[in-house]
Amino acid sequence: MAHGVWIFITIQVMQADVQTHNHSFSRRVKQRFAIQWVALFIALALLATAIASNLLLDRRHTETRERDRLSTQARIIALNMEQQLATANRALQALLGDLSVWRDNYDRQTHIEYIRAVANAMPGIRSIGIIDADGILIASNHVGVLGTDFSHRNYFQTAKWQANADTLYISAPYESIFGSDMINMARAALSPQGEFQGIVFATLNSDHFRTLMASVLYAADMWDAAVHADGSMFLRVPHRERPVNVNLAKPGTFFTRHLESGKTTTVLTGTPQGTADKQIVAQHTIDPAELRMNKALVISTGRNIDAVFLPWKQSAALQAGLFLIISAITVLGLYTYQRREREFDRKEAHARAALQASEENHRLIVENTKDVVIKLDANGAYTYVNPRSSGFSVRT
Repeated sequence: MAHGVWIFITIQVMQADVQTHNHSFSRRVKQRFAIQWVALFIALALLATAIASNLLLDRRHTETRERDRLSTQARIIALNMEQQLATANRALQALLGDLSVWRDNYDRQTHIEYIRAVANAMPGIRSIGIIDADGILIASNHVGVLGTDFSHRNYFQTAKWQANADTLYISAPYESIFGSDMINMARAALSPQGEFQGIVFATLNSDHFRTLMASVLYAADMWDAAVHADGSMFLRVPHRERPVNVNLAKPGTFFTRHLESGKTTTVLTGTPQGTADKQIVAQHTIDPAELRMNKALVISTGRNIDAVFLPWKQSAALQAGLFLIISAITVLGLYTYQRREREFDRKEAHARAALQASEENHRLIVENTKDVVIKLDANGAYTYVNPRSSGFSVRT
């Protein structure tokens, strides 16, 4: 009976050792799995950081590219308009230089033909004319309006009362007898004594500049405009009906912010008057020093910011979606792998424990039985005899 108790206690100790071994093995497995999860999360965090950094750089690149592109388009319009103004100014100076216009020997027909030829040679100019000191049109490429009194026009009044021969007077937009908004550029004719004799003027062809402005549009949401220095709109493409007498020279508008900057070119962001859409707007001032204009013109080009960043947002959504898919696949894959690994380890540990228990049981039985248990090698020599066997002697 004592032998049986001793065997039972031994088996219990052995099982406790196996459980201790299994617990230690389970702890090592958990540590390994934890390291795998930490490594996965670090890898996903690095991937997310790389994606976010790339998207941020791409957004900055998109904004920079759009700002440069809008300012380039504004400069293209401005340079073309400057050339038209400079050409028209030379034509006006040529008319001023012909003193016969302001004397009794004035040949009207000759000047009309000359003016018509000059106007036809300049696509940006609609009309060229001469108005005398009383405001009467005495020469023009539009002979049908000769003799019309224009003394009430603002461009005539400004040139008459300021009367500076070196100044190119740029009128605010107005509705002409031809029915569309016009801007006049005029020079005052002064006698040698400085007396006002009249003006020579050229009217900008709004259709020509509207075509030019439409040609630089490269997106459906893009627009451009030409604005007089007093804040009144000359042209906008695409055309949009605007409130009567709207003035952009108000605090906080893109136009005012541009003028207050003192820069020739600016690119600003904000919400324009009368809209709820945030926009990015490039503006370029036309005021060449050689023309000595009394009023500048400002060219604006703009786009809706949401439209500008729409491709970027789509790309960001796509990359975020791919990241979520990758994250889900890798997390699920690691979870599945660890689950199978845990099941395999559990079965392997169970089998190992069962084998150890079986081997230990067999060893205890063999070592504690009084029967003879021997082991021989291939040559028939004894290699093992259980120690508790009695009365057995080994013969060689």
